Amino acid sequence: MSASLGLYRLQQVDRQIDRARSQLDTIRQTLENDVELGKHSNAWKPPKPNITAPARN
Repeated sequence: MSASLGLYRLQQVDRQIDRARSQLDTIRQTLENDVELGKHSNAWKPPKPNITAPARN
């Protein structure tokens, strides 16, 4: 009885993982197909750091 309960719980967890992966795949596909997002992400560039060297005496 204990082994069957463990297997049942394992199946439940496995189904939850499958659902989460499926949702993530859907989100990933949506983001990859989003033309607006693609235009903006290609145009964005990180700012250059404003670091100055200390003056030498």
